Amino acid sequence: HDIDEAIKMADRIVILNRGAKVEQFATPEEILRAPANAFVEGFVGAERGLKRLALIRVADVGSGEGPVVSPSDDAGIARRAMTAFGSDWASVVDGGRLLGWVDGPALDGRSSVGEVAPRPFAATVTARSSLRQALDAIVTSKARMAVVVDEDGRYEGVLSIERISQEPLVRWNWVGSHLDVVRSRFLEHIELTVLAVVIGFVISFPLAVYAHRHHRVYAPITFVAGLLYTIPSLALFVLLIPLTGLSVTSAEIGLVSYTLLILIRNIVAGLAGVPEDAKEAARGMGYTSRQLLWRVEVPLALPVIVAGVRIATVTTIGLVTVTALIGKGGLGYFILLGLQQFFPTPTVLGSVLSVALALAADGLLLWAQRLVTPWARVRQPVRVRGAA
Repeated sequence: HDIDEAIKMADRIVILNRGAKVEQFATPEEILRAPANAFVEGFVGAERGLKRLALIRVADVGSGEGPVVSPSDDAGIARRAMTAFGSDWASVVDGGRLLGWVDGPALDGRSSVGEVAPRPFAATVTARSSLRQALDAIVTSKARMAVVVDEDGRYEGVLSIERISQEPLVRWNWVGSHLDVVRSRFLEHIELTVLAVVIGFVISFPLAVYAHRHHRVYAPITFVAGLLYTIPSLALFVLLIPLTGLSVTSAEIGLVSYTLLILIRNIVAGLAGVPEDAKEAARGMGYTSRQLLWRVEVPLALPVIVAGVRIATVTTIGLVTVTALIGKGGLGYFILLGLQQFFPTPTVLGSVLSVALALAADGLLLWAQRLVTPWARVRQPVRVRGAA
């Protein structure tokens, strides 16, 4: 099929090799920017860069500022405007409408800009024009830039070749066309995080309680948990691939391992911080060890335990991005995609959403902690001033 027609008309394109093997399935812009392999690159053909420019609108990159004067400005103001931009010309705009341009020599012996007839721009484009059209206008007119106007001929700015070749930090049209992928990866990130923290807590809690009751085992337990924590995440995932493959299991084994030390230490610290008087009073009331744990120790240790869960959750949200290297990275998928394709938009998107998710999770857990432990809130002492 005609790849050029597909690029113009399709939202997504699937490129098949012999035997109906899928070589790449992506948007036209992605295929042109970063072909998956040599086959796709050859199938797309030459002039990939120009074809890609045809998919990007001037509005996507925005127009730059340039020297602007009005017919009522005097010649001195016009010259200062040119000097401020390091230019020898200025756009003449009256009431928002573009009239043309004037240069320094044309103002010689004139008192105001209005005494000079503005010359029309050789290259004019609109915000809806493609970057390929804008580049063609600049090259064919032998100008250094094109002026950007709206549909009514109102001045919006200037567009240079340098700006066309410059990759913006975020392409919002790309984000808008990938909302379904963003949603699925965001939910995957949450799922991997929740699973890791829940499983880690289920493992850590009985170990921490046992270590609190039997102090001699605390050091060996934290030693093993600390050993797991010190293994670099990338190295750990690589070691797990031969055993469990590129699966959720590999991701979760690594993520759970990094929660154990944080959770065990905080649970033990919380239980150790319970006042001995409270425990003695409970024993005096006939509480068994189980009743003492669930009715006295855990409620009083809850603020410290939740603090550990908060730390483990935020840490896990960050580590989930690393699992993108084994295909299970949630928002890390976008970070890796951007790095592989030298395309900043997905990298920024993945990073910002990961930070936002971490902040939201930490705030939610803090709110839940305050909700279930109202007695832990610190009350400010009332100061009573004596009469002078």
